[in-house]
Amino acid sequence: MHRRPFPTLLLVVLAGTAAVASAQSLTVTLDGVAPTPYATVSGHSGDGYFSNDVVGGLELTITAQSGLPVNYPTTFEAFCVELAQDIRLPSTGNLYSVVAPADASSGVGTGLGANIPCAGIGGARASNLEILYAHIFGATYNPSVALGTADETEAFQLAVWKLSQDDGFDLTTPGSTSTGFWISSVGGGTATSTLTEAQTLLNWVEANPNGPKMDLVDLHSSTLQDLLVPTASSFTAIPEAANYAQVLGLAVLGVALLRKRRRRELVARS
Repeated sequence: MHRRPFPTLLLVVLAGTAAVASAQSLTVTLDGVAPTPYATVSGHSGDGYFSNDVVGGLELTITAQSGLPVNYPTTFEAFCVELAQDIRLPSTGNLYSVVAPADASSGVGTGLGANIPCAGIGGARASNLEILYAHIFGATYNPSVALGTADETEAFQLAVWKLSQDDGFDLTTPGSTSTGFWISSVGGGTATSTLTEAQTLLNWVEANPNGPKMDLVDLHSSTLQDLLVPTASSFTAIPEAANYAQVLGLAVLGVALLRKRRRRELVARS
């Protein structure tokens, strides 16, 4: 995700079509990384070695949108797909173009991105990521619910890295060449269960190549990590905290009116 203290990040946003995605840009603030404390990982990606990269979801706030509006929520959590670039805290005013998921990490052809073609991760890897997202989130993107524990969140990020950086599914065994992605060590957080759960996710994707998919787009930057998120329609509508009481009050009022109406109907019938 980001280098110590925060490793590189990649942001992918889901959009219905590449035509819609290419017409929009978002300005994003990186607010933090969840969970805390988080695990860190070391390993290989392409022909490069990375050390103590933070594993977790990126907490983001959209401060501006341009182009065709798709009405993304103001705040949401995303996952990194690129290790060749950085984004660090504090980080504001990050401009991203919304592009097709196959174009994620396009333009990066050296260093830790050497195992990703310069044109991007490509359709096969994007398809695997769409299957992974659908497997975990179904039709509604809500990481705080679907990934309810620290190790689940960390495991999901590791699976996203593997599927975007590599064509294989083995997270810990080095391949025969230096072009794969694999983890050599994990520290902090819930290291053992994180690796086990991540490998379970990868095994499921490998066993279900024709599984359901969640539409994805990529938030792309030529200088910052790209990130993955769903289309706006896939986000759960969660009321702002200040509106919780109002929503609850309306619900209680609705129940009271319904009960009063039923009492009147019973009296009329008697």
